[in-house]
Amino acid sequence: MLGSAGAYAGGPPVGAVVAAGRLGLGYAAVGLGVGYAPLAPGPLQADAGLAAALALPAVPVLTVAAITTDPVLATYFGADWAVEHMEAYAVAYACAQAGVPFAAVLGITNRVGPGAHAEWLVHRDAVHAAVQAVAARLVAGYPPAP
Repeated sequence: MLGSAGAYAGGPPVGAVVAAGRLGLGYAAVGLGVGYAPLAPGPLQADAGLAAALALPAVPVLTVAAITTDPVLATYFGADWAVEHMEAYAVAYACAQAGVPFAAVLGITNRVGPGAHAEWLVHRDAVHAAVQAVAARLVAGYPPAP
């Protein structure tokens, strides 16, 4: 999977390209203390081979249903996660159910929080180009020949 993502405070800098490591599913209602998630699925692990083969840092990625703009919620999620992405967990879960390895390369376009959309607009094209460059390396040489 290729895409863009937002970084929580202390996560990778804007412009960085990372690989998914641990993947989780986040619930805003839980984070804000106004709900709970019964029988929530547990974390998954991405295939570490991609990160190693491309020399990318593997970071913990949280999937949420909507882009987090609330600073309190961003701090809550950022305590355990480095990056926020909208689809990674769902794709990783489907891959796990099918017995297919999952890996993701994500470019960091913004910091999670109130200014996320404006920052995404500024950085998206350059970050998408950086992710495409990594994808070209991936196509050219991964997986390594046996």
